[in-house]
Amino acid sequence: MNSSVMGVEPRPFGALDPCSSILGLISHEFFHTWNVKRLRPKGMDPYDWTRETYFRELWIAEGATSYMHNLLRVREGLSSVESHLQGVAAAAKDERSRPGNRVQSLTECSFDAWIKASRGLEQAVNFETNYYARGAQVCLIMDLELRRFSENRAGFADLLRLLYRRFPLGSGGYTVEDVEAAAVELGGKSMEGFFEAYVYGTDPLPWERVLQSAGLVLAPRDSVRRPWFGLETRMEGSRLVVRQVIAGSPAYRAGVTLGDELIAIDGHRVHSETLHLVTEGAALGTKVELVLLRDDLLRSLPVTLDQFAPQAYVVRRVEHPTPAQRKTFEGWVGVPWETGNAN
Repeated sequence: MNSSVMGVEPRPFGALDPCSSILGLISHEFFHTWNVKRLRPKGMDPYDWTRETYFRELWIAEGATSYMHNLLRVREGLSSVESHLQGVAAAAKDERSRPGNRVQSLTECSFDAWIKASRGLEQAVNFETNYYARGAQVCLIMDLELRRFSENRAGFADLLRLLYRRFPLGSGGYTVEDVEAAAVELGGKSMEGFFEAYVYGTDPLPWERVLQSAGLVLAPRDSVRRPWFGLETRMEGSRLVVRQVIAGSPAYRAGVTLGDELIAIDGHRVHSETLHLVTEGAALGTKVELVLLRDDLLRSLPVTLDQFAPQAYVVRRVEHPTPAQRKTFEGWVGVPWETGNAN
């Protein structure tokens, strides 16, 4: 079969840029024509529909596809360079604000997909990474590292092409070790430390250092930072219910848990529209009294707002790039440095 069925909700068509999310879906599934449809991890070549399949390479099968589907849209002129850089900034925030990235490695997440990722647990953000998001982020970092090592002679797309030639359909598929070997071959340097830290390990990604090689600066979006509770809520009828609590956050340490109904803060009734106002003008270290309903019992929890909300970023181009930075940037996104440059 060489076809695909893609479904979207009507909601995206009412967005400011309805084509963006739809083009992302189409480009992702189209890239699967090569990555996974033909180039397959060892655990998927051949498919065995009679049993669960466990393998460590799902971060390449899906994460690399997510990375390339965004990059190709820029290279084909379907997305602006600045929009792409905004996506990189959002990825940096996502990577740094997900506690599960420091708990579970990409290879573990890939292997456990059958029993964990597919369940979509609300608290997965605290104890699981995501082979789509973190996989794409690691592929981005690998792309720029390969370009730095090889003086821009090779990037991540070249790695996929090499794997595609080396492991044709029916060959038995590739492993993580094969991906590392291909990266070493293209970059000309050992990738052992990279894979130990970011593929087998859970180290934070070195965004600032790696983006600098392409003449880019990762900077905070806002100069003013505010305390936060570290929770997310949803309305269930007229009830404001906790749907997620970030591990290590003020709310987490105070004992707030999933399913709690938020009633009041410092004696004032709280709603979804007013919750953020509590931290709007609060200083770091502010103590508040949170009243909630759990198991039909009112509980009062003291919360100390002693942490800032996760940092949001922007990615800007340096004013005067070196020839090497310009070459890396242009090789990466596939367009001239000056294209869409606001500097």
